[in-house]
Parts: sequence; structure tokens; C-alpha cells
Amino acid sequence: NRDGDTLAQRLAKEAIALDPNYAAAYSLLSRTQWRSVAFRTAENPKEMMQNSLNSALKAVELDKSADTLSNLGWVYTRMGQHDKGVAIAENALNFNPNSSRTYSNLGLTFLMGGRCEDAVPMFENAMRLSPIPSANILFHACTAYQDCGRYSKCITAGKRAVELAPDSLFAHLY
Repeated sequence: NRDGDTLAQRLAKEAIALDPNYAAAYSLLSRTQWRSVAFRTAENPKEMMQNSLNSALKAVELDKSADTLSNLGWVYTRMGQHDKGVAIAENALNFNPNSSRTYSNLGLTFLMGGRCEDAVPMFENAMRLSPIPSANILFHACTAYQDCGRYSKCITAGKRAVELAPDSLFAHLY
């Protein structure tokens, strides 16, 4: 939610101030920045997306990993550079083929490009790799299932998202 993202953004900036070479903090900062655009809380969305890209690029510069690359791929996709985003997010799997977040980010890049049939196995892998998948993974999987016409799986994922995050508006919407 907005308060959680604001707190996460502040903590990421504090971590960067303590250690300017901490890639995970830049990656977290990037995620909170694009989320503020996605959730329409950013005062200047275009500037905030550029900030998100800059943070993601810095994270990759410091630590080229599955997490930093898959986030960068998602940022490019959010900025309308879908093919570049997919290529980077797919490459991220080479760094850690067991990363739930990497599969989820790749699923999101496929989903945003209208490729639900490619997105579904990514979300299924993310759910398989995470003992308790986040509500985010579940409600994005729900969207992929819906877009592909797999309604019973959509309903199951949506119900599970609500169980895990009963206060999440998005879990209920999906």
C-alpha cells in the first residue's frame, strides 16, 4: 500500500546513504518508485519512472543478479520498451533459475505485452518456488489466468491472494 511503499522508499534511501554500494537498496528503491507511478501516487509520473530506471540501472551496475536484472526488465516494460524488458528479464533467469521474484517479474513483462500464454508458466514457477507466494504473485497470476480464459485457476489464485492479504484492495479486485 501507499504507506508501506513510502516507508520502504525512505528505508531504501537510508540504506543507500549508509552504503552507496548496496545494490539491493537501489533495487528496492526502483520498485517503490515504479509502484508510485503504477498506483498513481507519484506527483510527477514521468520523472518518477526515470528515477526508477536510474535506480534499477545503478542496482545492476553494482550487482548484476537475477533480482536486479529482472527488476530492470520490468522497469523497461513499464516504460513501453517491452522487447528490451523481456530480453533483460529472460536473461535474469540465467543468474538464478530458482528465483521466485525473477519468474514473477518475467511473467509481468509477458503479461503487459499481451502474452498471457507465456506469462502463466512464469507465475506458476514463481508460486512453485515460493513456499508461501505473495499476494502480488497470486493476483498477477490471476490476471494471466483470466486473460488466457483459465477461469477456475483464476478464481483459485484470487481466493488465495485474499486469504494471504485480506486488507489488500488489489487482492480483492483481482
